[in-house]
Amino acid sequence: MSSSTDLEHASPDRLGCKLSFAFSGKSVKNRFLKSSTSECMASFSETDIDRCGIPFAELVNLYRHWGKGSIGHIITGNIMINCAHLVCTACGLRFDRFSGIALEAKRHGSLVIAQLCHPGRQTPLHLQAFPISTGDVGIRGGDFGTDFGKPRPATKISTVLLRNSLMPRHSYGGNMKNRMGLISEFRESISERVAKDFIVGIKINAVEFQESTFGSEEADQLSIELEQRCFDFVELSDGTYEDWTMHHRHIASHAKLYSKRMRQTRIYVTGGLRSIRGMVRALDGVDGIGLARPLCQESHLCSYLLSGRVTSASAIKINMDDFHLTSVAALIQMSKACSLLIWVLSKM
Repeated sequence: MSSSTDLEHASPDRLGCKLSFAFSGKSVKNRFLKSSTSECMASFSETDIDRCGIPFAELVNLYRHWGKGSIGHIITGNIMINCAHLVCTACGLRFDRFSGIALEAKRHGSLVIAQLCHPGRQTPLHLQAFPISTGDVGIRGGDFGTDFGKPRPATKISTVLLRNSLMPRHSYGGNMKNRMGLISEFRESISERVAKDFIVGIKINAVEFQESTFGSEEADQLSIELEQRCFDFVELSDGTYEDWTMHHRHIASHAKLYSKRMRQTRIYVTGGLRSIRGMVRALDGVDGIGLARPLCQESHLCSYLLSGRVTSASAIKINMDDFHLTSVAALIQMSKACSLLIWVLSKM
């Protein structure tokens, strides 16, 4: 099923422009980024931790499809660093499979980055009753048959910017300078261990755009700090388990706010963009376009958009603001793509 072609024509030329990263010296062939996806295609064992997290051959095949799809910048799904703390299970060669993923994803010129992950307070209760996070504030569960345990306070980088996930007297809590402290320490430690051309980026979630997290002045401070710490790119991504619809209200305005302060750090925006017209318009304020669910349905979408074959991702007749429903749909679509089949929701 091809994508919609009934929208008013907009040239995709800007989406095909090369993008360079100032600090690492790396570059990508176009402005598309495959954002991280949860593919749930790895082994799991409740009794043998060494058998957890080995990618299936189907996952290698999925990245083969994405690698052929003219995606400039590919970020992998979550690669868990602690098998006792997982986002989900799946029921196996670890090194060979990860090498296969990298080889297939890079085969046609994409820049590939592995997303190492610890789920923190997003670890489902049935997998871990005592998760760890930056504070003891848990997630409101119940949807999708998933509940979450109350986390034990620790330090988790992906939520360290959130006021409501930190302990009030946490050494990395309080003002933006303190909350950037851990990120700065991580960045410095990475620099000490890798070559100068090692690319480093950071993802900022839409939930961090709330007024309860930080306002425009603190966002200014954050933008300046990230660039001073030589982050090559920042991905501004959409909502969380608690508020999936946040990108509709916040991402666009905050992308403009970041772009005013950042001169060398590149900005990608992920969430809600499906047409060439919308993507090109977004490039007035950011450097690149992140896609996740559209690429689950159509692994070659970027090549089709760049060639002018289509002007938009296929319309999907389910509620796109329903995180759990669209997650199930994306999982089914990815599993079908592994088998060389495409399953779409455009005619439901």
